[in-house]
Amino acid sequence: MYENADLDAAVKAGIFPADATEKFRSFAAKQAAQLPADDEHFRLSRGFSDILASVGIALLFFSLYVATRSLGPVSGLFYVPTAWLLAEYFVRQRKMLLPGFLLLVALIGGGGYGLLTLWLDVSGTATAASLSPLGNIAISSGMALLCGLYWLRFRVPIAYAAMALALYNIPGMIALIVVPGVAPTLEGVLLLGCGIATFAVAMWWDMTDVYRQTRRADVAFWLHGLAALVIANVGLRLAIGMPVNGIEKYEQLRSTLMSLDTTQAFSILALYAAFAIVSLITDRRALIVSGLVFAFAAFATLSGAREGSWPVLFGAVAMAVLILSAAIWWTPMRRSLVNRLPLSIRAQLPRTELQRPRSRPIA
Repeated sequence: MYENADLDAAVKAGIFPADATEKFRSFAAKQAAQLPADDEHFRLSRGFSDILASVGIALLFFSLYVATRSLGPVSGLFYVPTAWLLAEYFVRQRKMLLPGFLLLVALIGGGGYGLLTLWLDVSGTATAASLSPLGNIAISSGMALLCGLYWLRFRVPIAYAAMALALYNIPGMIALIVVPGVAPTLEGVLLLGCGIATFAVAMWWDMTDVYRQTRRADVAFWLHGLAALVIANVGLRLAIGMPVNGIEKYEQLRSTLMSLDTTQAFSILALYAAFAIVSLITDRRALIVSGLVFAFAAFATLSGAREGSWPVLFGAVAMAVLILSAAIWWTPMRRSLVNRLPLSIRAQLPRTELQRPRSRPIA
């Protein structure tokens, strides 16, 4: 099956004229009822061949784990060259998407384990929990380098987001080196700054493909997902005074969210409304999804719930109405909002038209 990249390559090679290619794209879009840009679709698999190859890759790495686990710290180093060699065929030559994702996971897992155990041996550190800030920076930088090289070689979109995630740990560790015993709130602010920076980079990728027809839109999709998880969770926690560092157990998180006061609940809903506006403008739904738990807790608090009760009815109905409304009226709501923005801003936002203008450069 031919894709836009194949047609672009044919135009560059002089096989097809550019005007005829654009007419064909318009015709194919109408015939196939192509999804408009605001459906925010992304690619993770090209077909069952991807699934079949992925099953084989998973079994191979499971076998590799069983065969090398007795080697100790060195075992992680076997994953990196194996994943890279497989990616050369399945990703670079066959252009398979799902195997590219799994091989990235294997690369991160093996590379991260290898770097961690190597640092522990060199530094004499007993466990990963007692790793120094400098060790955290070194391992995070190594992981970011691995992901960056994987992106440059194979152009797997999620690798770009994985590289950004690996860098998240560095600002907080630098703060610990400069100011030992830094307050957890400052760590949360730094993490929030990383999320906002990721959002800005995601918007740059979005602006390079406003019709969402190339790999750039997939890169932006994963970056928006990562940024949304950080901005929504960290931002809402800071707004209501919840701790940012560490991962709470379910009961602890539930207890905290069910003991919100009215002011905190309104603060959450105000921020959630702001997230919804940003989501509509940028045509990305990740922010709305990432803040659902906090919005649910806010609605539960306003319904008069207290610790020990879980108002499933009110919270579920309220969130269901909001989510279904967004799903049904997303396009008209977005059009109404975007049309109120200055033209200079609208020009950088995703388009809902199916046809690209002929003035668009082929890339």
